[in-house]
Amino acid sequence: MQNQRTRTSKSASRDGSTNKINNAKTNYQRYLERAQDALRSGNLVEAENCYQHAEHYFRTLNNHTAPSH
Repeated sequence: MQNQRTRTSKSASRDGSTNKINNAKTNYQRYLERAQDALRSGNLVEAENCYQHAEHYFRTLNNHTAPSH
């Protein structure tokens, strides 16, 4: 059973970078939506918290998608 799971995950992505990028995109979008919802409801502290989380995932995306030198 362990080998099947390992093979499946390796075939999906050799180094896992595709999954990391997809997760970062999803989380970035999710936190931006949460920040906007918080702003609409007048919760500035929650909005700032969510924007900071979104920024973290934005930086993660840039680190994984930036061309190597």
